[in-house]
Amino acid sequence: MTRLEEYDSSSIQILGDQEIIREARFDWAIADQWAITYNKPLVWVTRSIQACRNTGVDLDWFKQKYLDKTCSDPSPEELLIESLRLQITGE
Repeated sequence: MTRLEEYDSSSIQILGDQEIIREARFDWAIADQWAITYNKPLVWVTRSIQACRNTGVDLDWFKQKYLDKTCSDPSPEELLIESLRLQITGE
């Protein structure tokens, strides 16, 4: 059975505003909320989220680093250790 055959009217879900924001399933909703909350241009937030998605950067890290400004850059030693760990584990 294909996914299309499994799709019927019970597959449709209508979400309220708070559910959309809480579930964070839609980048457009995340971008809108962050732009309002952090008083940033919507275009900048939208492009930043797209860049994170395209490069595999975690959105939580982006939010902490550029919006909350609570994340500090890793030291060169931390970057080297992480790079070696990724090489060894193949992740």
